[in-house]
Amino acid sequence: MSVGYYGMPTVSTEYQGIDPEEYLRLARSFIPDYDILAQKVAFRVIEERPKRILSIGSGVGNIEERILLSNPNAHITCVEPSVDFARYTHDRLSPYKDRAEIIQTSFEEFDSNDVEY
Repeated sequence: MSVGYYGMPTVSTEYQGIDPEEYLRLARSFIPDYDILAQKVAFRVIEERPKRILSIGSGVGNIEERILLSNPNAHITCVEPSVDFARYTHDRLSPYKDRAEIIQTSFEEFDSNDVEY
């Protein structure tokens, strides 16, 4: 596993087998103001008022949930290679199931032509 920003793995597929809750705990301990940073990213997207969003490497769906909560017209397609993270994101975004699609696949196998965004 290669290590990147604040000791976190650098490639999403390297998260295979890591519990999503443990990932959130680590992210919050390694990245200063992790939740504030996620909120700022979400606000930047929300300001643009997009109707369709493609999130590549959505992780645990933290930012995507904030966007869906604040923008009732948004539809997000999440692409996540980690089975555990995709499942976690699916559960997390289930209140928005009519506006959230989670695709569990590798980035190499993902075909953006199959998704409307």
